[in-house]
Amino acid sequence: PNGGQATLNNGEACGPAGATLCKSALCTGTPSTCRANCGSDRHCQGQQVCTHLNQGNGETAYLLDICADPGEFGQRPGANGPGENCATGDACASGICLDGSCRQPCCTSGECPNRHICRQERVPVPGASDWQVNLCIPVPPAFTLGTSVGGATCAVAGDCRSGICTSGRCVDACCGRRDCAGLAACTASDMGQGGDALMNLCITPEVPG
Repeated sequence: PNGGQATLNNGEACGPAGATLCKSALCTGTPSTCRANCGSDRHCQGQQVCTHLNQGNGETAYLLDICADPGEFGQRPGANGPGENCATGDACASGICLDGSCRQPCCTSGECPNRHICRQERVPVPGASDWQVNLCIPVPPAFTLGTSVGGATCAVAGDCRSGICTSGRCVDACCGRRDCAGLAACTASDMGQGGDALMNLCITPEVPG
């Protein structure tokens, strides 16, 4: 970042113009400190959680993924945890409200509560285009959900903790290479749907022969 001049780690003090010195390029809070980008709560330190704050308005509106304490930015993020009622994302610790419930951001299905899987969902941003965010989503009551982790053999989707079985192997969502096991790499995939909606999945390369 910043041509190699960014030297400050997350949690270190930074001035008003100090974002250029933060490795994450995020400097905020009172007092101002370098903040982590995040894909799930495990990327955050202490009591902070991964929240998607709605920033700007109109054509400049966007979601900023950042580790924050509840109520740190005025009334945002909110205090409500996953599954609690909400009218808007401002009520949720994650900053995301879908179908009247707060949703938890995730990298893998293993980070989600029982009978929830990590899936990319469209999140409405007032005044702007929807954003794609990985969230823990409940599965229908009739859907069988197994316990096999990514890379394990499977016959049907219901054998896998992630609910995805491809080419006889369980495939799970990911934020980066460290979320994947063995030779699998975190790769953008349309899950064989042929569309333009891509989701990061742990994909094992085909072995010749």
